[in-house]
Amino acid sequence: MRKVERADPPGSFEASVSTPGNAWLKKQAWYDDQHPEKCYPKPVATKDFPPTWRNILHEIHQIYHGICSYYGIYIPPMLGAATVDHFLPKSLYPGLAYTWSNYRLACSLANRRKGQKTGLIDPFDIEGNWFYLDFTTFIPYANPELSDHLRTQIQTTIHALGMDKADYTESLKSYYESYLLGKVEAEYLENKAPYLWSEIVRQGMFRRDVVPRNIT
Repeated sequence: MRKVERADPPGSFEASVSTPGNAWLKKQAWYDDQHPEKCYPKPVATKDFPPTWRNILHEIHQIYHGICSYYGIYIPPMLGAATVDHFLPKSLYPGLAYTWSNYRLACSLANRRKGQKTGLIDPFDIEGNWFYLDFTTFIPYANPELSDHLRTQIQTTIHALGMDKADYTESLKSYYESYLLGKVEAEYLENKAPYLWSEIVRQGMFRRDVVPRNIT
C-alpha cells in the first residue's frame, strides 16, 4: 500500500450520488442529521441503501487512474472489478454512505476482504514508506522504524486485506518478473503497479540493464 492523494469529487457527484442518497437517509427513522458521522452501536442493514455511488464508478476510476487504493495495482475497467469502497463501513457509519471523502477506489477482492472492518490504515493518511516489500515472498511488512502502535496497525491491515495471501503476492511477483525479463518497462510499472515500483526504487531492485533515475 502506498499513499493516495485525496482528490476532489467529480462535477456530477452531488446530483447523481449525494442528493438522492442523502434524501433517502433523511427518511430513515434511525438517521440523525445532526450527527451523520456517528458510529452506530449495531450495524445497519445495508441491502436497502440506494447504491448511488455506482453512478460515479467510471469517474472515480479515472480520477484515481484506475489504481486500487489498497493493493496499488491497476484495475482493468472492462473486467467490472472496480468498486467504490466505503472506508468507514456504511453499516456502521450510514450517515457517511453518500460522502465523497469516505470513498476509496478498490478492486472487488480488496473491498470484499475489507468488509466491515475498521481500524485499518487509510491510504489517504500514509506518510512516506510505511509498507515495505519483501522481494523474496512479495509480502508487505511494516517499516521497522515506525512506532510499535503504527507497525501493529500496518500488520493488521496487511492481514485483513489479504496482502499476505498468494493471489496478491503472485500478482506482484508476476509484474516484477515481467520487468526483470524485459517484457515491460519502468513506465509501465509506474502506471500499473505503483506500489511495487516505489519499492523497486527504494530498495534499488532495478533490472541490471536499467540506469536508475530519480523518482518522486
